[in-house]
Amino acid sequence: MNLAQPSTGNPIFQFLGALTIQGSTASGIFRINDPQSSPPCIPANQDIPFTGSIDSNNLLTLTSASFSGSVATLKIQLPLSTIGSTVSSANGTAQVIGGPCAVASSTIGAEFVPPITGTFTGTLYSSDRSVSGPTTIILTQSPANADGQFPLSGSITFSSSGCTLSSTLTGMITGPFLKFAYSLPAPSDAIAVVGLSPGMDFSIYVASSTSSCASGFYQGAFTRQ
Repeated sequence: MNLAQPSTGNPIFQFLGALTIQGSTASGIFRINDPQSSPPCIPANQDIPFTGSIDSNNLLTLTSASFSGSVATLKIQLPLSTIGSTVSSANGTAQVIGGPCAVASSTIGAEFVPPITGTFTGTLYSSDRSVSGPTTIILTQSPANADGQFPLSGSITFSSSGCTLSSTLTGMITGPFLKFAYSLPAPSDAIAVVGLSPGMDFSIYVASSTSSCASGFYQGAFTRQ
């Protein structure tokens, strides 16, 4: 779940995490994200529990536990509306009272982030476009952990002329953001995913001692099969 304020200047830009709804009862764990605030009003890895309910008018109200002296209240008008083929969203309001994270009542957008599990294919290109090759990325998203994040596992296979490299993948999903656990490999036959944008554009690092596997950064757009 991604809850974002369209306005800037507030100490909280987004609440990101996992929300569970059973009947009319809701609970979740969120973290804040505000790349514009330095330092942020609370640590980015601090978990914030929320509980709430859905009333007879389909209004979801979530209230947080106290975090650094602040208490957040989120109101989201259900149901979610589908935009395009993948995005489901709704509008609402957010207010944070007290503490360093205080925010006056503001309009927010709530977005359901669907699981990323699937097989993705595309073509990777080296930074100078001199080398390219078909690539397959397989991703499996696990249920949310205790921090409201979703563990990710998978694999990647990249091929170019005279070169085939494969590697396992691990990572974590927080709201719409996917972060892979990686370290740039030493010059040997290895490959690492170092980034992913919302448009399924992957940034790949290839390190190889084989001349046909040109080392360096590669990028490409991928589609789900």
